[in-house]
Amino acid sequence: IDFDSCQPTITVVPVTPDPRHEPVSEVTFIASEPIVGFDLADLRLTRRTDDAVDVPLVDIPGVSLTSDDRQNFVLSGLESLTKNSGQYSIELIGVAAAIVDDDGNPLAPNLGGDWNWTMRPGDASEDCCFESSDLVRVFQKAKYEKRGPAKWSEGDWNLDGFFDSSDLVFAFQADSYERCENGPGDPLARLADQAIAALTDED
Repeated sequence: IDFDSCQPTITVVPVTPDPRHEPVSEVTFIASEPIVGFDLADLRLTRRTDDAVDVPLVDIPGVSLTSDDRQNFVLSGLESLTKNSGQYSIELIGVAAAIVDDDGNPLAPNLGGDWNWTMRPGDASEDCCFESSDLVRVFQKAKYEKRGPAKWSEGDWNLDGFFDSSDLVFAFQADSYERCENGPGDPLARLADQAIAALTDED
């Protein structure tokens, strides 16, 4: 009798495109062999901008983990959870020993995947509008062209860990400056825009 003593593994199919500018609707996992015991309670979604926000996926309406063959799993219903900008990761938080193959071998704890989503490059305040107040905000943080790391709210819009000219190029190439659905979202932005307009008129 052949007995399989190899631990099963789970691979996260890379999310594409990455970076992206839209929510992720689903994530696919592929197990090295059929497994049992893998469910939503084993997964956690984390969003990082300035601070990490952990989201256990169990008991969230609309979120499901399904499989037709116990080897290919689809985590769906993530749109509402991934609609904001940031760096996302998904990881195993359950006990790997509770996820086993048909011979009872526990899962090797290797599960992990991540992707970046910059919903609106330049939107430092995360009010869904890239406007002049965002530029004022990030330059006031004094992280531009510094060696130290920067956060999203400090100008790191391409998510490389720093605020430099490449972030400004990235933001303006996205063609989202002042393309706000309801006009400037920040009162400070309205005042700044009025001041800029006044200076332009004087010229």
